[in-house]
Amino acid sequence: MGPQSPTTGSIWPFKRPWLLYAFAVTFTVFYIIFIIDEAFPIEIKNFGDLSVPLLFLFYIVAFIYSWFREKTAGYMFIAWYIIEVFLGNFIWEDAALVLILGFPALPMGIFYVLYANRKGRDPRPRAHEQWKLLLRLSILAGVAIHIIVVTGGLLKLPPDRWVSGPYLYLILLFIVFLAAAVFSRKNKLITGLLLVIYYLAIIYLTEVGIIDEMGPLVHVAFPVLILGLLYLVYWIYIRPRKAAEDG
Repeated sequence: MGPQSPTTGSIWPFKRPWLLYAFAVTFTVFYIIFIIDEAFPIEIKNFGDLSVPLLFLFYIVAFIYSWFREKTAGYMFIAWYIIEVFLGNFIWEDAALVLILGFPALPMGIFYVLYANRKGRDPRPRAHEQWKLLLRLSILAGVAIHIIVVTGGLLKLPPDRWVSGPYLYLILLFIVFLAAAVFSRKNKLITGLLLVIYYLAIIYLTEVGIIDEMGPLVHVAFPVLILGLLYLVYWIYIRPRKAAEDG
């Protein structure tokens, strides 16, 4: 039998996502070690202190669910990272490293949802359907993260500085990302190109020294590039070629 068509094939090469399970266990072990090393003994003086064990408990519930309710766990992992981004921008101080270390939970959650979507359907979804779900979850999570990051950055400034200096670029890049999200419903090619342009703009602004003052978007730039490339891969290789199918 020849290779499967990208339209009818599957993202998953195995019946069970053993690699995903292993990744979740590894991430959980490191998270527990991090909590023990950084958060204990726990001293609850304010909401910021309380949010650390609460977020950890939320993650542990998601991890338990991941063994028998994969879709619920996947959405919880995605929500966990978005909540962490919120806390890192509005509650915690100097949380950039924590947000970077927590990022793997986001793709992990997306792939749990993908697996559950494939597991619970008969016939199994085709490859392009799985790709579209992957891209949709990623872009929606990206929108939520950008809203938090940009809002957090601007609220630290007086309103009269929002449209001046480097912060104007912060708003413009946010608009580019939102435009990509809007186009993602109908045209994956334009979405991919906009996301790559977004990344190139970050690189340029870094080179000319503006990005140092803008700060938070640096941490999301590379994942946005990867997402843009995935959109282009979908448009070039995966999308159905029937005229009736949208982009």
